[in-house]
Amino acid sequence: MYIIFAKIIYLGFSIPGKILNLLKLFFGYLASRFVFLFGGNIFFKEFETDINIVKNIKHQDLNIKVKLNNYWDYWRIRNFESYPINYLRKDKDFNGSDDKKIIFYEIGANTGYCSLLLSKFLENKGKVYSFEIEPTNYKTLCNNIILNKLKNITPMNIGVSDEDKISKFYYNTKFLKKKNRLPMSSMGMHSMKFDKNVHEENFYCNSTFMTYQNIIETFKLEVPTHVYIDAYGAEESIIKSITNSDTKFLPAKVMVDIEENVKKIEESKIFKMLNSKNYQLLSFQREKGVSYLPDNLQSIFVLKK
Repeated sequence: MYIIFAKIIYLGFSIPGKILNLLKLFFGYLASRFVFLFGGNIFFKEFETDINIVKNIKHQDLNIKVKLNNYWDYWRIRNFESYPINYLRKDKDFNGSDDKKIIFYEIGANTGYCSLLLSKFLENKGKVYSFEIEPTNYKTLCNNIILNKLKNITPMNIGVSDEDKISKFYYNTKFLKKKNRLPMSSMGMHSMKFDKNVHEENFYCNSTFMTYQNIIETFKLEVPTHVYIDAYGAEESIIKSITNSDTKFLPAKVMVDIEENVKKIEESKIFKMLNSKNYQLLSFQREKGVSYLPDNLQSIFVLKK
C-alpha cells in the first residue's frame, strides 16, 4: 500500500515536471532561432542552452556548492563516497602536526564532491589533486571548483594506468536511452576495463593514460600522503602503477574501492599487490552490490614504517 501511494505522489510531481521540461525545450528552441537570426543577435550575447542550478551540500561541518546539470548530479549528492573524508579528518598521523602537510589524490574523482569537501577541510594545510578522465564529469568538476573559489585543488584531466598509452575508455550506456546517448556528468561506471553489463564494445572514446610516477615527475607534483581510488574496474591497473613506482613515490595511506567479487578481501589481487609492498590493511567495509555490480570493499591500507 505504501509503495502504491508513493508512486502516485511521484507521478503527481513528474507529470507537471515533464510538461515544464517540454516548455523549456520549446522556448529554448525558439530562443535559438532568434539568437542566430541575421548571423547572431547581439541582444542574446549571454544566451545559454542549459539552466544554471546550484545546490548546497553539507557533510558534517563542511559546506560546498555544486552545479546540477541533470538527474545524476542530483543523485550523486546522496551517493558520493564519504569514507575517505571521514578517515582523513581524524587521521592522527597527520592532523595536529605542523610539519606534516596532507597531499590528497583522488583518482576517479567524477564531479568532485569528495575532493571539494576535503579541499575545504584542508584549506591552508594541504592540497588536493583530482584525477578525472571523462570530459563531461571533468567540466562539472572544474565548475564546482570555481563555484567554491577553492585555491588548493588542481583538477587533472588524465587517466592513471600501469603504462603510458592511448587506450579505449568505455562509457556506461546502461542508463543512456536517448537517441544521441551523449554522456551526462556525475554518471559513474565508465572505465578503461570493458564490462558487458554496462558497456558496449563500440561506444568508447580513445583517451590518454600515464603511469602514476610519470605523472608526478612530468607535472612536478607533490608526492601524495593519501590516495583514494574509485575507478570502476580499473583499480587493479592503478594500484599496479603505484606499487611499480620507486619507493619514494609511495603514499603513506591508500584508500581503494575493491570490486573483484571475492568472498574475503585477502583473496583480492589489490590486497596482494599492496601487501607485497609492505602495506597493511587498516580497515574495510563491505558495500552490498546489485545484479550488475559486485560488492564494493571500501578499504584503507597503511604503509608500514
